Amino acid sequence: MLKDIVFSKTHLLIWLFSIPFIKIFSQNTFINGEIKNPVDSTVSFIILRNGLVGERELIDIRIDKSNKFNLKLNLDDIAYIHFQHGNTSGIVFRNWIIEPKDSVTLSFNAENFIETLRFKGVNSMKYNYYTEDLRKWDSWTSEYMKRIKQPIEDQYHFIDSIENGKLKLLQSYSKHLSHLFFKVRYADIKGDVNESRFLPLISENKNSYSLWSLPNNLKAFLYMMPDQNDTTAKSLFYVAYLDALSTLLYKDVKTLFGNKSMSNLIDFQRSIYTPKVAEYQFAYQLFDKFRTEGSNEKNNKLYENYANTYPASSFIPFLNGRQIKSTSIRHGQKAFDLGGDSISKLVKYHGKVVVLDFWASWCSSCITDVKYIKKIKEDLNMDNNVVFLSISLDEKEEDWIKAINKWDIMGTHIRLKGGFKSSVSKDYGIMGLPSYFIIDKNGLFFDVNPPRPRYNDGQDLLKVIQKAID
Repeated sequence: MLKDIVFSKTHLLIWLFSIPFIKIFSQNTFINGEIKNPVDSTVSFIILRNGLVGERELIDIRIDKSNKFNLKLNLDDIAYIHFQHGNTSGIVFRNWIIEPKDSVTLSFNAENFIETLRFKGVNSMKYNYYTEDLRKWDSWTSEYMKRIKQPIEDQYHFIDSIENGKLKLLQSYSKHLSHLFFKVRYADIKGDVNESRFLPLISENKNSYSLWSLPNNLKAFLYMMPDQNDTTAKSLFYVAYLDALSTLLYKDVKTLFGNKSMSNLIDFQRSIYTPKVAEYQFAYQLFDKFRTEGSNEKNNKLYENYANTYPASSFIPFLNGRQIKSTSIRHGQKAFDLGGDSISKLVKYHGKVVVLDFWASWCSSCITDVKYIKKIKEDLNMDNNVVFLSISLDEKEEDWIKAINKWDIMGTHIRLKGGFKSSVSKDYGIMGLPSYFIIDKNGLFFDVNPPRPRYNDGQDLLKVIQKAID
């Protein structure tokens, strides 16, 4: 799954680990702020202590009469944090690492967020580094998507320039950063940037490359990635890169040696990961299966396997709770409405099969899927028994409308103004994009984890839709 995870492209997957055998005592972390010309009465934080294997901590803080706010956290290890002010203002930063004992004050003018964002206090240079990185490369993924139809050599040349620039900036701040932060952030950059190299290998790009058949000069990045260890395992982008890489390798192994060469993707990944990465990756896959497929016999057996294999895993209590919660989203359960207006009420489509497509303009994999969704609609020959609902999580209305027009996204459109924080996102367990669901003619979940549109040129998803129609 490529970088379209919630947050920018990223599809992708968020992974976080604890250092084994070492007890780190909890310490306070403070993030205070002052806003000039605020556009809302609150600010919002999302804290990721254990990536997606754990509930997000959503914290809304009301701004006082002086336009100030205060956040206090108790951390025993690094975590990732997202910040947002206003639903549609675009005042946001994502996936910034925070550490125990950070104590910073941020200030900005809401009318000119990126240019005016400043930090001061303990470890403030880390945050000012992120700010400079944001100013220089906030739009690099969208710039890359403009090049997606260029020759792969040109795409990789652009990725090289981004990687070199980001690493050079990180190095320039190195004397102000903790050793742990530098190492994890280095892995973040390498993982995030280099995962983009896989996109042309799975898209409709005009080349016939697989990973193993790339020319040696284009495969050079593979030999310059960080090693798997307990530090790089804390990097959410690095382990997402490993997931994408191993998925492509698995496909190549099956192509080269046949389907019997490896029993399944999970076993293949666990065979090439270090024990700690394998433990976390298996936990994430279980989390995702409970979220999308519900609690069934197959997934319950996988959970038992996990508990037996990793009896001391810190993820077991969460997975056990997720197993219980997953009963609300599964085949045959009543699907949730998508908002309060008539277009968002599923009863409006009673008697029709409904395909839900949760997406965002910044999600590269979502945009890649557009072509295949169009083909599926053509194959259905405008079947009146099927309705496609495109549910955007864009923060800015203008970004949403611009993307619809630019990519010619046909169908019925809905935007969740609260994004990932909306009640609809919570009901459907949306943790990454794109996410698809198929609702049957009676408003019940028919498939909560259908095949991605890009798989098998859309034919796999088409078969599921046709089965729902029948």
